[in-house]
Amino acid sequence: MINRNTPRNSGALPSALSIKVYSDNKELNMQDLFLLDYASSNPEVSGEPQELRNLRAQIRSARITADHLTQEKLSPILPALTYEALRKGA
Repeated sequence: MINRNTPRNSGALPSALSIKVYSDNKELNMQDLFLLDYASSNPEVSGEPQELRNLRAQIRSARITADHLTQEKLSPILPALTYEALRKGA
């Protein structure tokens, strides 16, 4: 006999969704890794090389994009360099 007052899933709380961020698995070279480490460990200063400014802008954009897609319950696939930056907390 089914008790009509028993909540669905026998009263268990619904499981939390785990949304992950994925990488495109492109191989990174030493220059990319060096720029990533430098960008994540040093604050922005005027007169930085354009390549470093571009990397910082890509990281900011990837963070905003990943946050938005995660809120929409979608799993973003990011370029390997920006994925590593977000993984390291840059």
